[in-house]
Amino acid sequence: MVEDQNTSHTISNDHIKSGLIEFAKLGLSMIYIANGSAIIAILSALPKFDTSEKCTLYLTLALFLAGIVCAIGATFCAYMTHRKLTQQKQPKSDKEYLFFYITLIFSLISLICFGAGAFSALQLIT
Repeated sequence: MVEDQNTSHTISNDHIKSGLIEFAKLGLSMIYIANGSAIIAILSALPKFDTSEKCTLYLTLALFLAGIVCAIGATFCAYMTHRKLTQQKQPKSDKEYLFFYITLIFSLISLICFGAGAFSALQLIT
């Protein structure tokens, strides 16, 4: 338990963990929304692009799709992290956090794919 001296009340570790889980769920949702809405936007503008821009267009779609696939992997690993941490009281080693680290890597790759896809889409527009 963490005791706050300013307000003299106690915050439990379970409360902190549930807040972190909600924050992580919101972050993963934002990754899905960003990549998914970008794909929808590109597909809706598909008839406006020239034939010469098809290669860049397919690259852009592939980057956003890779972002969604990485977000799916991050969601699975986040679930496995939550499952492992709720089954035991205290992690015994760094191996217990393996899925947590994989979740972070998948999330970062997804964000990088979104950024690269957005940059590629910007090249299509200009």
